[in-house]
Amino acid sequence: MAEMDNSNPWRLAYREAAGHVRAPGNTVSCFKVSQKNADDVDSVIELMLDVLLLQDDHSLDSEYHELIRYMMLVAPSGKPVPPMSGGCLGGIICRLPITSSGFDGIGARIVKEAWKTAAVKMTTMYGKCVVKYVFPDIWKMGRLVILPKGSDRTATDPGAYRPLTLLPLLGKILERVLLIRLELVLRKQSDCLHGFTRGRSTVTALNDILGAVGHSANHYNGIPRGSVVGPALWNMLLDDLFRLPVPAGCRLKAYADDVTAEVEGNSRPEIKTRGKELLEVVAA
Repeated sequence: MAEMDNSNPWRLAYREAAGHVRAPGNTVSCFKVSQKNADDVDSVIELMLDVLLLQDDHSLDSEYHELIRYMMLVAPSGKPVPPMSGGCLGGIICRLPITSSGFDGIGARIVKEAWKTAAVKMTTMYGKCVVKYVFPDIWKMGRLVILPKGSDRTATDPGAYRPLTLLPLLGKILERVLLIRLELVLRKQSDCLHGFTRGRSTVTALNDILGAVGHSANHYNGIPRGSVVGPALWNMLLDDLFRLPVPAGCRLKAYADDVTAEVEGNSRPEIKTRGKELLEVVAA
């Protein structure tokens, strides 16, 4: 610690003296899920990964999932992919935030310095990835960080933790390149999508729902009510939900992966009937 603080006086010794270093508030020595118990480091990690990172089980696929898997294997058709300009890639790199790096240790500062001397080579590399439909496997490897969701959760429950994957920055740059191209061809998404959408937020989602409640209260006084490359691909997937032929008096709203169903009617039995019909349509 002495050698470390000789080179940087603001590190561990300073943080300790300033009271910025805290001991863990609680220590978890055991996890339990269903009938499985874990009480050592290796088994705890294995159990948490089983719960937080589900395996892709093909045997559970519906006909729709099987169709999606087939379409992923079909060669793309249509117009050729337009060439990528150095200006586009340069803009992405210049706007990179200084955040934690992936397992390779390559951060935004390194990439920005590399861009100054290897802009042509980097543009060629990313351009070939786009044209040849290649996403290097090494850029798909991530460093997993597990964070607690809050102090009100049971610490021995793996569901009380949120997995965060720190991906290689070079791969995230390619994702941003693909996202820019994806946004050019995506169909207009439903107005009911509020998450991962420019100009929308939890506030617009809440205002939308409250507006519907207020509207219903004005006309049907006393009626019970029933009740989101990542975000862009999620929105594209979830968008199909809002194109389903929902029953009269039913609406769906979403922010990220939280979907709210609005069901209105002139009586409780009518609301229950319409709600059941809506769930049957969504589950089909």
